[in-house]
Amino acid sequence: MSKGLDGESVGTVMLITNDELLSRRFHIYQLKEDGTASSGAFTDPDMSVDRASMRTIDESLSEYPYMGVAQIVAGEARSLEQEVVPVPQLLNLAHAEVRGKKTKAIAKKLARSSVVVRAPKAVADAETTKTEATQAGPRTTE
Repeated sequence: MSKGLDGESVGTVMLITNDELLSRRFHIYQLKEDGTASSGAFTDPDMSVDRASMRTIDESLSEYPYMGVAQIVAGEARSLEQEVVPVPQLLNLAHAEVRGKKTKAIAKKLARSSVVVRAPKAVADAETTKTEATQAGPRTTE
């Protein structure tokens, strides 16, 4: 069992395999002109990611509609001496971290290996999207 932010148990933690995709949110200023993510998106020592097999891109961006998402493969991070660990949270069981010192060289390699699956939006565009979503009302599932 793992503990959530408030110490409550959030379920059994499944290990992250080397072929698992990890989704990393990033800001518009971390998007290069060629449409790829810059190394600046991959510098945090305890880099927060979502496990793509457990959380959709839309779910990852639900509270951050202006951000983009780049995906990396867990094994690529591990090959750069990074530890990839599940860190489920009460409201996000897909949360994980890529832990380790991110030198400029490591951040660049992570960026080069990443694939941008959703480009970030300008803040004005994100506010419009958020307003439209609010006006549409709650989502329902069939």
